Amino acid sequence: MSTATNSSYADEPWADRDLENYVVRAKEPFNAEVKLDKLVENFVTPTERHFRRNHGPIPDIDGKSWSMTVEINTQSPSTRRSAHTVMLADLQRLKQFEVVAVLECAGNRRDGLKAIKPVNGVIWGAGTASNSQWSGCRLRDVLVTAGIPANLCDPFYETPHHVEFAAYGDASDDVHYASSIPLSWVMNPLNMVLVATEMNGKPLLRDHGFPARIVAPGIIGARWVKWLKYVRVQDHESDCFYQKRDYKILPPMANESNC
Repeated sequence: MSTATNSSYADEPWADRDLENYVVRAKEPFNAEVKLDKLVENFVTPTERHFRRNHGPIPDIDGKSWSMTVEINTQSPSTRRSAHTVMLADLQRLKQFEVVAVLECAGNRRDGLKAIKPVNGVIWGAGTASNSQWSGCRLRDVLVTAGIPANLCDPFYETPHHVEFAAYGDASDDVHYASSIPLSWVMNPLNMVLVATEMNGKPLLRDHGFPARIVAPGIIGARWVKWLKYVRVQDHESDCFYQKRDYKILPPMANESNC
């Protein structure tokens, strides 16, 4: 089934995890950073040395039956709400692109922050940054094919829109993992936001988002959503915990009493 997911950790992809390359920070959900001497050996990070960041069990998805929904929500009467089902073959029919881009966890080097004051989250060292070759179609082409209105792509449009991505599978702090980035960023072809299906020339591993994930060069890894369930254009940021309550940059005076 395209929506097949794991609600427990009984079917984790351990065979794809070369533990000799990693410092494991948590087993469930599996979170591991690359040992620094391994990380610096290659300009393009081998897949088996790419860090692993998860917020729940790894979905076990059948790529042949997988699908995601593309939704466009606007105030226009003709396109107020439209939804399209997209399968892997549909993505592969669109023009394919390759981009070499660094994926960095938003919590990379959190151990340095902890040395100054208490912080939440996995206490990472410096090993949650990896440079890979990603392949797939551009997200802008998926949205154009789905019929996104031209005025939404205008940076001077009176209501800025966002693109929300949600993942199949369970997440520790919400019903699922979801996040969003501005539509204007997605629609700029120079930004090369991809719906990636390959990593370093091969299909994505389950840990890395098989069968399709977002690749958003220049944006924190928390927005590179894996195991895509839906892509939604809307007039507000994602309401998910991981957008609203986590992965935020706060001023130094912020604390539990004033936030």
